[in-house]
Formats: sequence, structure tokens, C-alpha cells
Amino acid sequence: MAFLIVMTPALVFAMPSKEPPPSGVVVPTSGLVNAALIAGMGTQNTMLRDAVSRDSEVIKKLVYSSDQDQDERGSRESYELSLLDAVEMALRNNLNVQVSRYGPESSFHGINSARGAFDATMTFQIPSGFSRGSSPSNNQIQGGDIVTSQNLSGGFTWSENLQWGTNYSLGWNQSRNSTDNELQTFNPTLSARFNGSISQPLLRNRGDVNRTSIKVAMNSYDSSLESFRSQVQNILFQTIQAYWNLRAQSETVTVRQNALDEAQQQYARNQIQVEIGTLAPIETVQAQTSAASAELSLIQALNALENAQDQLKELLNFDVIV
Repeated sequence: MAFLIVMTPALVFAMPSKEPPPSGVVVPTSGLVNAALIAGMGTQNTMLRDAVSRDSEVIKKLVYSSDQDQDERGSRESYELSLLDAVEMALRNNLNVQVSRYGPESSFHGINSARGAFDATMTFQIPSGFSRGSSPSNNQIQGGDIVTSQNLSGGFTWSENLQWGTNYSLGWNQSRNSTDNELQTFNPTLSARFNGSISQPLLRNRGDVNRTSIKVAMNSYDSSLESFRSQVQNILFQTIQAYWNLRAQSETVTVRQNALDEAQQQYARNQIQVEIGTLAPIETVQAQTSAASAELSLIQALNALENAQDQLKELLNFDVIV
């Protein structure tokens, strides 16, 4: 069974002993978590804002008992947990926060995907065409009975759709012609051509209507970010409430234990007085009843303490930490 030791100003969880984690292990916090949380908290609590905006730190404070303490209390580890540590653990390890964190990231990629419709494209044609032909020669001076010629061409095209509906393209084409005709003055011959085109719709698909998908994606991102921020705030305040509830239940156990000790001591004193004859035996019944009632109250307080501890561990996803 897990134990809880209350220390001022921190809570200490005492758990069954396990192999200690490597020293210096740092669990990074996503900048998105910090940004969303700090933006949502406003100026309500400066101390908590400072806690969640700290750079990456080792949040596990392992307090290992000495050999003598382990013999007396059983082999276990103690986890000292302050309120700020509880908040950080919840933001780093809570499953609901981890799941909802992917919502804004996914929506952000949706914005990039919508903008991709307006990305420029470049197309290369290497080669774009090749031809080879032969024809009978009518003149022996051309170099033979058959004249052979070949053509090789290539180029590239750059095109882009603009967000207000304009489309333009630029192209460059080059060709090379060669022949074995000896009467050809320039052999091979090179030619190049540059071309361009632009179009702008006058009515349909003109203006901001082309940006509809981008606006929808941006609104989806804003919505998912607000949803994530709300989830983080809920987990934050649930963690704070569970932490102080655990502290209160721990104090209640201490009070109930003191009440039980006092009732048992009173019962023991009454028994001594009965033995020496200064008190009637019937007087011990009331003291015994009080001791039994105090013991029942202590058991109830211990159950409430375990429930409060389990609630906080669930918010912190404590199994991941230990």
C-alpha cells in the first residue's frame, strides 16, 4: 500500500522501492503547452505562471532513505512534491493534455496544406522531344546518297496560382538540330524560345474566394488551440484542487490519530482507576466507546486520504513518473 508523508511545504509520496532513474533525466515541456497555459491564465497567479514557464528541469525529486530508515520503514522511495511540481507533472504527463496537444499541431499543418494550393511549380523537360530522320540525297555534294538529321529539344516551365485568382506561367525551350549535310552552313544549329502567359478571372474565382480553404483551416486552428488551452486550464485547476484536498486529508488523518491516542489514553487511565477502586467500572464503558468511535473516524480519514492520493496520481499520471 502506498504511503503519504506530509512535509512542510511539500507533500512526500512514499512508494514501494524501484530502481532509481538515471540522474539528470529531464522531461521536456512542449512550448505549445507553456504558451497556451500562460495565455489562458492571464495575471491571476504569478507564482503558477512562473512555475509552468520555467525551462526544462528535473521534476522528479527522489529522496532515498538511509539503510537504517529502510530497515525500520521498509524499502521504499519518497517523492517530495510541491504544488509547483504537481502543476508541472500534470502538464507534462497528464494523458488528456498529451492527447489534446496534437489538435493544434494537426490543425496548423492543415493551414500549410491549404496554402499548398498556391505553391509555385517548376516542370523540367529533359529532353522534351527527340527526332531522327533520313532522306535520299539529290546532290552528291551533300555528302552521300542519304542525308540524316536529328533534333533534340528541352526546357522548363514555371507556373503559379496567386491567391486573388491570377495564374501565370513562364517557359524556356531550347532545341538543337544537327545533320550530315555538308552544304549546311551552320551545323549544328541551336535555337531558344522564351514564352509567358498570364490570366486573371474577371468574375468567377476572382478575389478572396480563392482563400476560403485557408480561412477555414485558420479558424479550425484557432478553435483547436482554444480547446487545448481550455483543457490545460481544467487540468491545472483540477490538479491544484486535488493537491490541497490531499493536504487537507493528510491533516485530517493527523487530527484523527491524535484524537484516537487521547481516547485510548483516557480509557487506560479509567481502567487504572477502576483497578485501584477510585472509579466505578461503568465509567470505562464511555471511554471505550469514545476510543472505538475515534478509531472508526481514523479509518474513514485514511480511506479518504487514499482516495485523494489516487485522484492526484491519476491527474499526474504518476505511474509514468515512477
